[in-house]
Amino acid sequence: MKTLAFAAFKGGVGKTSAAVNVAWLLSAVHGKSVLVIDCDAQGNTSKMFGIRDGYILSSGLTSVLTGKATIQSVLNILPSNYSSEHHGRRFEIIPADMRLIAADRSHIKYTVLSDALNAVRETYDYCVIDCAPQFIPSVINALTAADEVFVPILHDSFALGSLLDMAHQIRNIRKNEHFHVNAFVNQYTKSRLSRDTILPNEHDGVHMMGATIRRTVKVSESTFAGKPLELFSPRCTAAQDYRTLTTEILGILWGVNNG
Repeated sequence: MKTLAFAAFKGGVGKTSAAVNVAWLLSAVHGKSVLVIDCDAQGNTSKMFGIRDGYILSSGLTSVLTGKATIQSVLNILPSNYSSEHHGRRFEIIPADMRLIAADRSHIKYTVLSDALNAVRETYDYCVIDCAPQFIPSVINALTAADEVFVPILHDSFALGSLLDMAHQIRNIRKNEHFHVNAFVNQYTKSRLSRDTILPNEHDGVHMMGATIRRTVKVSESTFAGKPLELFSPRCTAAQDYRTLTTEILGILWGVNNG
């Protein structure tokens, strides 16, 4: 199993949308078994898949991080408007809600999630984690467990500084000065600024990805509908871009050069 974390320590950059859409594409298009972990007390990833407070069967990720439950015991069944299988592959989610705040206050070890995921390593092809926009114990657990970290950024003058700071913090967390984070531009619009004005392809612990996600109202509409773009509007530009992004992510995870 390969584990990928979507992280950004700035709100409104489309982190949850990226995690949801990539996870769904890995399953629905690429036919892989996928475990989704909501690592944000706001629970937006859980809500995107229709798992709201009334659906949560346990305290989800909170129980895992506090040692009260295993990964297998907190998996949630998706509502009936989703299929839990694609091409015979599993698609399951560990939800989160405001109870996750308690886990972050309980001085949990930073390797709890990584240790818990070892028990299901042969069950899934991929684990996709949507992180909260903070350096808190639950997020540090996710960043420690991840094989690769993916960071959506906006096409503005503040992106470079915050991205480099984040890469530095993640390298410190992992105690690996050679670890790179992978960044991609989200909500992209054509302007006199090119993608390369933000960052060259490789710079100080950051790998700038080729894929960009174009801005479209369909992304916001899909969140209100509670559906990934592949289900809501598969022909829109952002849906096309997420398919490209997912292919590039697979190349990074498996060391394949996608050009």
